[in-house]
Amino acid sequence: VIYLKIDEEIAKVRTVGRLVCPNCNNVYNFGLNAESEKHNCKNCSEVLIKRQDDTIETFNKRLEVYKAETEPVIDYYRASGNLYEVDSSLEPNEVFMQIESIIGERW
Repeated sequence: VIYLKIDEEIAKVRTVGRLVCPNCNNVYNFGLNAESEKHNCKNCSEVLIKRQDDTIETFNKRLEVYKAETEPVIDYYRASGNLYEVDSSLEPNEVFMQIESIIGERW
């Protein structure tokens, strides 16, 4: 099992600070103050919007569910020696290289 591990605060900033382009669906992140000013898509210049579910309240509810339902599964696989942890706070290409390395070890 590959576990994409991330610090709660980083996950919160990524979720709450996410803005999307309603035209081309590009995703951007401007931190916890994402809506304090208008931002435009670098691809098509459309004004970026915030998804309705990207709120602190929704994030906190999802985190509660994660802790109650997912963490026990992670603990199970960790105890069985079948858990590979990947630091998903890194840049996407670094995360990909970690996963590729894990897969390469196993096959």
